[in-house]
Formats: sequence, C-alpha cells, structure tokens
Amino acid sequence: MKTLAIYAGSFNPFHIGHLNILEKSEKISKSHYEILIKLLSPFAPHITEELWLILKNKSSIHIAPWPKYDESKLVQKEIKMMIQINAKIRGEIDIDVEVDQETVLKLIKEMPEIDKWVNGQIVKKVIFIKGKLINLVI
Repeated sequence: MKTLAIYAGSFNPFHIGHLNILEKSEKISKSHYEILIKLLSPFAPHITEELWLILKNKSSIHIAPWPKYDESKLVQKEIKMMIQINAKIRGEIDIDVEVDQETVLKLIKEMPEIDKWVNGQIVKKVIFIKGKLINLVI
C-alpha cells in the first residue's frame, strides 16, 4: 500500500504510515529511529539531514547505506479470505495461507452469518481461489 502510494505520487499515506510507527511505540531505539529517518529522507531531505546530524552521525544521511530488510518477515502466515454467495461478498474469514478448499468449506458452513444466506439450499458450484476467496453458487 505504501509503495503503491509512492508510485502514484500520493505521499501522505506513506508519511502517515511511518508516523503511526512512532505513536505505537513508547520508546524507540536510536537504530530504529535512524532507519525511519533514512526511509523518510527522499521525501524530506532537509529535515532528515538535520535530524541525522543531531543523532551524532558524521556523514550525510544521503550517502548512508539504505536499510536492509528480512525477507522471512514479509511472508504472511494468515490471510483474510472473502466469502461470496452468488458472487456477492457475504463475509470474511481469517485463515492459514496454505488451507485447502475442503477445510474452508467446513469452516464457513459453521458460520451463522453465512448459514443464513445458504439457508439449507444445495450448493451447485464452488469457486475457490487459494489465498483470496471462495464463492458458493446456489
């Protein structure tokens, strides 16, 4: 979302997302603060340069190496799957990424908000897109 906002030229969601990090944490370490400043430096070069120097860094922030990331932390373990009845969204469920169609069917049949739409009718077709949605055609 934030990367897409950058490509679209809409920088407010990018900045707001980073400022929310500061609001959520009561204490932020110097290293984390430096990473945040590095990420903001392309968008606010002058103020981030000043903040960088206040943190006792000798060289410019603009020649500092870009922060590294851990790819293992980018892997999602749980997703929000949409539940459709006759191509209309009727609910959602938080499930494991690797769950199969039969397991999802069992889980949604137990959900009262989905049961009211199915109402004992025979499901003619099930469209299952792994990791995204399940559609019951009645």
